[in-house]
Amino acid sequence: MNNKNKKLNILIISFDWRNIFQNDFGQLISKLKRDRLYIEDNNLFLFNWGIKGYHQKKENIETFHVKYFLTKNRVVCDILSLFILPWVLFKYKFRPDIIWIKEFPFVFSAIIPKILWKSKIVFLLSATPRSLVKTRKFGNIKFAYQACCEHLAKFFIDYPWANGEATKKYLIDMGFRQDEIKIFSGNAILRDIEYIKNSERGRVRKQYNIGNEKKIILSVGRLEREKGYDRLLKLFTKIEGDDLVLIIVGDGVLKEEIKKQIKDLNLEKKVVLAGWVSREDIWDYYQDADVFTLLSYSDGCPAVIKEAMYMNVPVIGSNIESIKAFLGKNNERGFIFTDLGGVKEFENMINQILAGGEKIENKKRKAKEYIEKEMKNLEPINCYI
Repeated sequence: MNNKNKKLNILIISFDWRNIFQNDFGQLISKLKRDRLYIEDNNLFLFNWGIKGYHQKKENIETFHVKYFLTKNRVVCDILSLFILPWVLFKYKFRPDIIWIKEFPFVFSAIIPKILWKSKIVFLLSATPRSLVKTRKFGNIKFAYQACCEHLAKFFIDYPWANGEATKKYLIDMGFRQDEIKIFSGNAILRDIEYIKNSERGRVRKQYNIGNEKKIILSVGRLEREKGYDRLLKLFTKIEGDDLVLIIVGDGVLKEEIKKQIKDLNLEKKVVLAGWVSREDIWDYYQDADVFTLLSYSDGCPAVIKEAMYMNVPVIGSNIESIKAFLGKNNERGFIFTDLGGVKEFENMINQILAGGEKIENKKRKAKEYIEKEMKNLEPINCYI
């Protein structure tokens, strides 16, 4: 069925720990546009766990935020959602046509609405969750819980979607048929096109007083275990010379730990922790970057690599499937760091990029062409249901 011309009632189940509905509504709209959930085409109801509890409506978006009154215990949240969500939908008379979910444990809270109103569950996989949870505290326990949720949730999902080839393979390994899985990638670049046009080379150098004689290595991502910043810093500290500056953009639970690691490695003068940066300003960082690197241990479909490729910044990525899908298994669109050669391998890749030449220009050209091809599909979710 194609609902291109039909306005759908879409229920979105998620977390909102930063309370962006109240604190940054514009960012919420941007995230919805990234996922092609256009408010002009649909009525949206958000069911979120967050730091505040409230019900509110703006434009075509209604939200019910449940305050997380216990600890951030995933199992407690999932069990309570089973009962709270149906009650909320009854109370506010919202009958979803589509239930949009990105995390397997949330699928179970959608079962009652699915039965009562014949709602269809759209599941978009944007990470490889089992490998992701193993990088975190109590990883083995979380791995077992995640695996159990995946095994049961797959029987209730109507539309299994993946945001890239790596996540598609993950769904196939779970037992979904290849012909029922749709690749559905967001378009954060097109969403930010005006910000990109207004970005300017030199702003970040000026902000951090980095001279033109120094080269900037950029990494963007949440400061969490799976992003591999411990590995990046250990490699960076062994690179000789004072002509490189590493800028890390992002915030997260490991912020203080990473600060300590930078201090312990005596890197305070060579590493900038920029913290969280807005979508409007992030493009200035790409403008000034000479090299982009993301050495994740686990990742789904890292949008920051797509952004760097689009901005003609050569990329060094870790040897995981989701990143290799972007850079090419033969390094045709970037460099894949295997970790086998250690710091010499990493330093050699940086030196090749900084030296430039036809080989590097070809990689940059192929990288941008790859991303531009992916960006051509602008159709909203309605066209796929």
